[in-house]
Amino acid sequence: METITIKKVLFNNLDELFNNAGQQVTAQQLINKRMYLNGIGWADIELTTELKELICNQIAETLGGRNATKISVKNSLMYGTPQHWGLNRVLLEKYDERPAVFKYCAGQDYTAETNAIRKFLK
Repeated sequence: METITIKKVLFNNLDELFNNAGQQVTAQQLINKRMYLNGIGWADIELTTELKELICNQIAETLGGRNATKISVKNSLMYGTPQHWGLNRVLLEKYDERPAVFKYCAGQDYTAETNAIRKFLK
């Protein structure tokens, strides 16, 4: 059986990520640098430094909290690879011609869920 090696795909902005995704894109996938791509399947990805910083900023803003909490969450995401169920609920979305952004898909208790995720990431 022949093995196919796929190089990592480099992305420069959120719209590129969204447009090349074969399914929903979660924050957890981007933190793990692995996502499902159209025509390829699951693949390792690379993010430019600027894009990684944008992603971490947007996730921190999406999860909310005080400014110090947002900074702490952003740093945790920038310099670590945290694994938490809540990061699978932070989804990259795009509507019409607007740029892609992150949104939180709440369960039964948005406030408690986002608080739990922030606590874990801090």
